[in-house]
Amino acid sequence: MEKRGVLISLVLLFAFLSTSAYAAKRALVVGIGTYARGTEWATISSKNDVDLLCPALEHFGFKVTKLIDSQATHAGIINSLKALIKRARFGDQIYLHFSCHGQQMKSSSPKETDGLDEAMVPYDAKKECTASYRGQNHLRDKEFNIYLTKLRKKIGSKGMLFVSLDACHSGDAHRGFGEDDDEPDFVSLTERGTSEIFGEERGSGSSRRYSSVTKNFKSKVTQKTPKGLSQMVVISACQSFQVNREYIDRKNKKSYGSLTYLIWKELSTLKSKAIDFKAFGEKLLQQKGQTMSKRQKPYLVIEYL
Repeated sequence: MEKRGVLISLVLLFAFLSTSAYAAKRALVVGIGTYARGTEWATISSKNDVDLLCPALEHFGFKVTKLIDSQATHAGIINSLKALIKRARFGDQIYLHFSCHGQQMKSSSPKETDGLDEAMVPYDAKKECTASYRGQNHLRDKEFNIYLTKLRKKIGSKGMLFVSLDACHSGDAHRGFGEDDDEPDFVSLTERGTSEIFGEERGSGSSRRYSSVTKNFKSKVTQKTPKGLSQMVVISACQSFQVNREYIDRKNKKSYGSLTYLIWKELSTLKSKAIDFKAFGEKLLQQKGQTMSKRQKPYLVIEYL
């Protein structure tokens, strides 16, 4: 019996060491600043975000995969997510970051009370609906969630997924969002999205979109992690109905995503390379005034055991 107990202990120890040995830190950073010709999207400073964030993540032990501009087509992003899911192992820490334009789209789902989906805008996604383009290259929230769920299943209950979205999921709350005297001087005029709803005629549906502002407004949602999935923290630079303005670093005269720059600043204050992502997300929410417009409210979702 004593030998059997020793054998069981050794097996358990081996299993623990094996899991620890294979657990890794992996990151996928997507930055789209210059879009394909004909998509009608304005140039933004996403390349600066990539240059700022990637070395910081590498400092904390993350193996980083970058997709920049033409690499970040809809197909390129999906293929990279699939590859990440394939490589991921139980207990891994995964960081996903997107710096790009964002847009709301007409939704066919009855579950969307405002009739809209939120979407990130890949390199080859057009701003307006046409006879030949029906939004197939947009990365809708529902499609993105499919891959997040697969990733969370793969890394399991001991894993952690952190997602940061430095894009605008626009809406009519940006009306009157011009050069206001009460805005800090670090707020850029550059917007990472549009108030135009994909699939709607210009100027239509404004009262419906405006009514969703107060109904959906929350700064943080905390809920229990579903069984079989990893823990997850997601932070977006603004609410689904708001515009995300860029941040201007007056010292180096460069613009960055307001959320990206804040993440970089807060990472630089951490003394341990073991990041508590729940606490980190909450800290970002508290410190938003350092880089964000007064009219911009970041949105934090925490799913913890």
